[in-house]
Amino acid sequence: MQKNRKNEDFIELALDEILKNNGYYEKKDKTSLRYKVLANVKGDLVVVSKNENGHYLYFNPNDDRDRGNIFNFCKNRGIRAEDLLKGIEGVDLKATNITHTSISSKKALEEYEAMKGLAFNNFFFTKRLIDPHLMQEFVNLKQDKLKNIIVPSFTLSQTTLNEKIHSYIVPNGYVSYLCSPLIDKESKIPKNIKSLCYGTKGLEILKTQQSKKEDIENIIITESMIDSLSLLELKKLYLFKLV
Repeated sequence: MQKNRKNEDFIELALDEILKNNGYYEKKDKTSLRYKVLANVKGDLVVVSKNENGHYLYFNPNDDRDRGNIFNFCKNRGIRAEDLLKGIEGVDLKATNITHTSISSKKALEEYEAMKGLAFNNFFFTKRLIDPHLMQEFVNLKQDKLKNIIVPSFTLSQTTLNEKIHSYIVPNGYVSYLCSPLIDKESKIPKNIKSLCYGTKGLEILKTQQSKKEDIENIIITESMIDSLSLLELKKLYLFKLV
């Protein structure tokens, strides 16, 4: 009974504040009153919330197996809850026990390949008024079962061949633009989480069936895929020149 009481005490502790004492920082632009988004310099990213029972829970938006309470957090990172509470220095706080990057990227790519193409009547059109004909030009835009719009993300990879370094981009995950954002109903000015990254975070790239590497003339970088699509429609840019 005493052991169960101790466990109950642990999961009622403010996990977000504990993580701040262990080198995490709060991402203010993503955080709301109910959902605290925290990251550290080692690339660990978690979203912390408190349920109706007063228990603090977390989930890793890059790996759906990395979730639970403080004990799950510690198990996935190979440390003890008691050590986390001490805020000791030198602890490698990253979900290495579940081979985070390689497995989550592979799973994310498998999920992406299994998804269907983008429906004509999607929420980018109904809520953002982006031309649905324009979106149909991009073969790598997809949609999941929850009607979220899916965009693949790419990272830079390098190999050495004949003493020369060759650089190329490879798909390593996807970004899910949420049809129904995570809403903080308790906040007067909610900061909703509108997108989640799965796999390895990288650059989102649009591609048409006519896109070819040799046709690239300009590279335009925007904050999000919604901005890219809006810019295309506004400027009437030629799609066959875009990758």
